[in-house]
Amino acid sequence: ADDSADEVDEPGTGFKWREDVLLRVMAANGIDESLRDDFVRHAVKFDDDDNQYLKKAEIEAAAAAWGSDDSEAEEEATEDAPTESEDVEETAEEEPAAEESTEDAAEEAEAEEEPAAEDASEAESTGKDCPICSAHNSADAINCSECGFEF
Repeated sequence: ADDSADEVDEPGTGFKWREDVLLRVMAANGIDESLRDDFVRHAVKFDDDDNQYLKKAEIEAAAAAWGSDDSEAEEEATEDAPTESEDVEETAEEEPAAEESTEDAAEEAEAEEEPAAEDASEAESTGKDCPICSAHNSADAINCSECGFEF
């Protein structure tokens, strides 16, 4: 009876993933390993194909959403904390920053779409770009020369 109770409390029960990929994606996105269980509970919501296996792309999507959730929580905490004099200054500073981050996100999305449009054979003959650190590697590379990501 004790064993079954432990399995229910285990995060991601019924789901599978490669632990090394999970930890690498967490590290690449600045998510502390001590938050692994919470991250797994969050990541299972990103199983897009409902096969109860978290692919690398699904884990990366969860990590991206995790970061935006954390930054929103930090912004809310920051907004609650300032005194009246600081509040006026921070409000003036936060509005342009919010606009810039929206524009940056749109530009990054466009930049990511462009390489995807390239011919697959051309991309293979010229090398590989690491999805974690964007370093360019040779076409026959097994691991990223910068961050060690396994292709």
